[in-house]
Amino acid sequence: MKTKLLIWWIDDERDRLTPAAQRAIEKPTHPSLNHRRAHLELKHVGTDVETKAIVSEMVEAAKVKQLPDIVVIDQILNVKSSDGAVERGSSLAVRLRVQGPSVPFVGVTGVPFERIASLQKNQFIELFSRDAVHKGDCIPDLFAIADGFATAIKASFKLTGKATHRKKLIDLLDAPEEDAELLYPCIPGAFQCRWDDETPHAFARWIWHFLMGRPGFLYDDLEAATLVGLNENGLERIAAQLRGCEYDGVFASVSRRRWWVSKVRSKVRDLTGADASEPLWLLGRRIAKNQRKLFSRCYGGTSTDAPNVVAFADDSLRKRVQTRIQDSAPLDADTPPLGFEQRRIFSGK
Repeated sequence: MKTKLLIWWIDDERDRLTPAAQRAIEKPTHPSLNHRRAHLELKHVGTDVETKAIVSEMVEAAKVKQLPDIVVIDQILNVKSSDGAVERGSSLAVRLRVQGPSVPFVGVTGVPFERIASLQKNQFIELFSRDAVHKGDCIPDLFAIADGFATAIKASFKLTGKATHRKKLIDLLDAPEEDAELLYPCIPGAFQCRWDDETPHAFARWIWHFLMGRPGFLYDDLEAATLVGLNENGLERIAAQLRGCEYDGVFASVSRRRWWVSKVRSKVRDLTGADASEPLWLLGRRIAKNQRKLFSRCYGGTSTDAPNVVAFADDSLRKRVQTRIQDSAPLDADTPPLGFEQRRIFSGK
């Protein structure tokens, strides 16, 4: 990975990115990024002429091999094109990606995500809120996306041998051996054959929003904590003992830690010397020295049993809670891809 990233930041307001936010991106303070730096090039687009100039700049950057490592674009650009239509950040991302397919694109917006069409969101690997930028919450993700995309681009997918191609994909994901056979059929077919210029973007979105974005082979902190009978504080207490179980493949980010479910299961049993008949939640609590303040609890006090699923608390789909499967219901609108779990919503009283 590069020590210093070149970031293009495209916005229709010159001063929207505060000096403090700019400094936080260029000199990140997160412990895992203390050796990393970034150079921000702020690019203003207030007219159609300026928009065309940025596209031309991308063309020239590609010619001299000085492309940015990542491009951040304001989604709600108030720029009218020559035909009178309003240019959005997503449409500009499409135009730029044609000229620089080896560059990852992310969006930033101050608008509620639900007000942005899915097709527009799909033009970015991720869409961040403006608050997340100013607070610095998304800075590790910017570095992770830039690093991950560069790794994916460098991987050679020109080989026609299916076995070789398969190994490269599994290696990119750093998948444990016990998951490889099950995981490969769950990877979309478009990634299992020769890649074109659009494949890296689609692959990055699949990793970010599916493999890392929903439960299946990987769990986030709340899901992993529930698996081992603890709350998130409890998981943090035993995290050092679970070292090696974290996802460390392409696009791994310290701000959205993920855990290989198979590795956590195996590690917990190894640490306790337990056999397969003992429930994992009991073993996790044992590792945490049976401190009750670290135990998971069912949302709403619906049960005194250990929670065994994570569900959304209500229809807003914002807060997630630990609960029992019988006190939750599948989300009707959620159709999980092969190998992934259906999301659930709390239904207890």
